[in-house]
Amino acid sequence: MNAFSESRLIHRKYRDFFEIVASILELAKNTCVSRFFLVKNIGTNSRHIKKYLDILVQRGLLGIHYKDGRVLYKTNERGLIFLRHYSVLKEILLGINADRSMLVAETILPLRGDRNAR
Repeated sequence: MNAFSESRLIHRKYRDFFEIVASILELAKNTCVSRFFLVKNIGTNSRHIKKYLDILVQRGLLGIHYKDGRVLYKTNERGLIFLRHYSVLKEILLGINADRSMLVAETILPLRGDRNAR
């Protein structure tokens, strides 16, 4: 399932912080995305998304890029590590659709993204 189709599945009324964070990071994983794109695909308003983006950028999970005067966001290495850990936790706790290949030693990576730990 790709990020776009997965994002369509999360249009629920009640989502927790981590579900929304994972959705943002997943949508911005392979390409730079605008805040408008995230609002449209996550199903919330711009003010709400801005709060999440501010947190993710501040914590180093999302990078800011500029193109043609537009602010775009892309998941960086630390955000990808978060997604791997999130996937493993969903599998362990809920049995939800985790990519089995990510359940190997790669999931033990520290959140700091230390390249020497691989």
